[in-house]
This record gives sequence, structure tokens and C-alpha cells, in this order.
Amino acid sequence: MINQWFKMYGGEYLSDPKMKSLTDSERSCWITLLCYASISSVEGEVMHLTEKQLMLDSSINPLGENWNKTIGVLSKFEKLGMTKIGGVGQIVIIHWNERQERLNMSGYDRIKRHRERTKNKEQIEAFQTEPFSEFWTAYPRKIGKKTAFMKWCALNPDLMLKEKILATVARYSRSPQWIKDDGQFIPYPSTWLSQERWEDEIKESLEKQKKPFFDNYSMFKKGNQWFVIVNGEFKEFAGKEKDIIWK
Repeated sequence: MINQWFKMYGGEYLSDPKMKSLTDSERSCWITLLCYASISSVEGEVMHLTEKQLMLDSSINPLGENWNKTIGVLSKFEKLGMTKIGGVGQIVIIHWNERQERLNMSGYDRIKRHRERTKNKEQIEAFQTEPFSEFWTAYPRKIGKKTAFMKWCALNPDLMLKEKILATVARYSRSPQWIKDDGQFIPYPSTWLSQERWEDEIKESLEKQKKPFFDNYSMFKKGNQWFVIVNGEFKEFAGKEKDIIWK
């Protein structure tokens, strides 16, 4: 049974340190999130809600200065221990059941809730299969595909976020951090997704963005060995790295 109302503790809202750390726009997002949780088919859990939609439903103007300041609000809620991201892309309100009136749930209701969760999981996996395939093709370290797919579905990115992730992967793939030592420092894809590494700043060395040459022949490095490309053939470079020209 879906509740149309929820308990709100006034004293906690006014004095709790977590609430006091939120901006007015973030508080608005929190109230909106609780409203979604109160009408969800699964108590205290919100499905298929993107951060952008949450901000719009909280009356935050996309063209106003508070929009950019509020981006990342879902991550902030999670870091504060107010929510957690579930395994199938849902947002779970921490301690929801303990704080709300709990109804006696029949065996039928429990089965129904389980079926709804399973259905939501299957829908997300079906919807995200093709976007994840694009990510997997672009990501240079192909380890732990099943785990990475689970993380991708938990993230459940919309089109805008997917494009941002793919663009960041493309930039990282050209960075010295991922190129050196045959890419041994590239994180596992599941780790990269879990840590939201597309939000990191990529520090690129200007020199490393240039291409290596020796005697006007292109070069490349495999492991610790440099090679010179001469008339389409790869020849081991016997010189010293100081002889390589970057341009």
C-alpha cells in the first residue's frame, strides 16, 4: 500500500547538523525526495529519478545561479548518511521505515514488493545494455565486465550523463596517467564508475600531448622499449630518450 503522507520531525529539521549543512536549494531537494519516497510502490525507495529531474521538481531554476551550486546534491545526501544508492539504481532513504508509520504487511504485499523490485531491476538492465556497451567499448581496461555493468545500472545514467562519461573516458585515454607503463595505472571500470571519476580534473602534461619523433620518424613506446616507424616497419630504438624530439 502506498502512503500519501509521511512524518516530518520539525525539531530535527530545524536543529539537526546535517540539515543545517544544506543550502536552501538542497533542503528543497530533500523535501521533494521525501515526497517521492512517500508515494513509491516500495516504501522509502525512489526509482528512475535523476538528479536533474529532482532539481526541476524542487523548483530550482536551470538558468539561475543556484542550479550549478546544487549539482551533486544526491552525492551529498549519501555522504551525509541520509540516503544510499541501491544495487538497481534506486535511492534509498536511510531509516525511512523506523521513522514512518509501518503497516502490517501481508504475505501478498511482500511478494508484490519483491516482484516490483525485480521488475525495476530488469527494466533498468534492459534500458542500459546498449549505453553500457558504448562505455565498455570506449574504456581501455576491459576487466570485470559483469561488475562494471552492475555499477553502471546502479548509476542508471541519463543521456546527458552518459555523454559526459564517454567524453571523459576519451580524454583520460589520451592522458599520461593512462598511457604510461602500458596502462597499468588505469582503474578497473567498476572502480572508475563507483568513484564517479568523470568528475575529476585531468592534469595533462603539454609535452606528453605532443608526438615523439627521431630523425623525423614517428615513434611509439611499448613497455620500456621505444620503437621507430620506418616505412611502415617497427624497429627497436637503440638511442637514448634524450634524443627523442617531441613536437
